[in-house]
Amino acid sequence: MRTRLTFWILIALVFIFMLGGCDTQQVEPQSQPTSAPPASAPVITETLAESVEQVKGLWYMKHEGGAIVSLNGDGESVALTYSFVYVPAMGEMDTGTAKFENGKLTFLTSEGECRNHSQATYEIYIVKQDGLVIGMRGKAVAPDSCPGRIFETRDFLDYFDPILISKGTKKPSASGPELFGVWYDDAGILRKIGGTMNYETGVANMFVTTFNVLQDPWKFIGKTSAKYKDGKLILESNTGFCEDVGATTYEVFEIVYNDQIIGIHPRLVGDDLCAERIYTYDDHILRSIIL
Repeated sequence: MRTRLTFWILIALVFIFMLGGCDTQQVEPQSQPTSAPPASAPVITETLAESVEQVKGLWYMKHEGGAIVSLNGDGESVALTYSFVYVPAMGEMDTGTAKFENGKLTFLTSEGECRNHSQATYEIYIVKQDGLVIGMRGKAVAPDSCPGRIFETRDFLDYFDPILISKGTKKPSASGPELFGVWYDDAGILRKIGGTMNYETGVANMFVTTFNVLQDPWKFIGKTSAKYKDGKLILESNTGFCEDVGATTYEVFEIVYNDQIIGIHPRLVGDDLCAERIYTYDDHILRSIIL
């Protein structure tokens, strides 16, 4: 009897031991990887313009192929001049005088379609994305008697400002068509670069039209014929300035942000006898205006 009891006690101990062993061999379930938090949406703000410095400069509007608005003035003076220029032909649509006070822009005189109409006042709102200015919007304080005033119903886009340029990545320009567009520098020189690309030879034939846009109406400076070949911009001949200086070559780098070219950075290769061109080309950032 005692032997049988001892046997069953041993069997029970073995069974308990096996259960304990099984417990120790259980594998903890692996935690599932958590997905990355979704990217936060950009923060868009729109506030009434606080100073004349916020409204001065160049603004682009997507209207009939594109137009550029310049607002120029001296220092913090409320007195301004303006120009509306049609981009495809670089033709002036209107120019005149204006003033900015207490968040409002008033058009005083016009040399274009609105010249026989009364003054018009707009509240000006500055639009920012994540703290960077991306545009402005005008809201008429009272009905504008000039239906052709393109400021009435359009939003204006800012050219890329220096803060955004500093966040871009610089790399060599890959092809000529990447240089087609409208470019502006801090010296007040605006260039429209157009042309054609021969994809068989890899050569782009270009023409560059240059303006001084720190005055209204804009001052036409001249034109340049050029080629883009083997990664180099070759400026060949000029009319209106530096007409007898001969050809010169610039290497061009792109400044890219979010897969978009927001600027170009020319660097002189060799010599350039055109001092005016060196002053605004060599080692200068030319910002993109057309988005």
